[in-house]
Amino acid sequence: MGPRPAFSGLGLACGTALCLALIPMVLMNEWQFGYYPHSVGLRVRTDMPKSFRADPQNEPVTITVRRDHLRLNARTMSIDELPAALRAELSRRANPVVCVEAEGDLGFADIALVIDIARSAWFGVPVVLVPPKLKKKTPATARLGEERPR
Repeated sequence: MGPRPAFSGLGLACGTALCLALIPMVLMNEWQFGYYPHSVGLRVRTDMPKSFRADPQNEPVTITVRRDHLRLNARTMSIDELPAALRAELSRRANPVVCVEAEGDLGFADIALVIDIARSAWFGVPVVLVPPKLKKKTPATARLGEERPR
């Protein structure tokens, strides 16, 4: 038996570098295609966007949620009819904004479902949750917190 070759750390270093590069690549790939759980929450506003307040002619699309039905502006409809009607209504607006109001004692799941439908009906539409105090103070189509010009 001859002398044993000296241990070279090159293989260990290359293997470690490969693992350190491969693991983040796999995680990013899974995250990109939706396999990795990634929650961003439910994005909702409680005030009007500045771009919307700048245009006095623009009126928000108002969804009023009740236990038995929904109202889109003044039309009564079911939850199944809401996505198509909302998409048609938002397509007529230059700066679409959706206001969601709740009447009565509703659970969070009912409101969250309507907000989710509004966000999926039109990509990037701001959803404004109208607090009951502001709803009583001003009409549903008024600028939240601002008085309407007469």
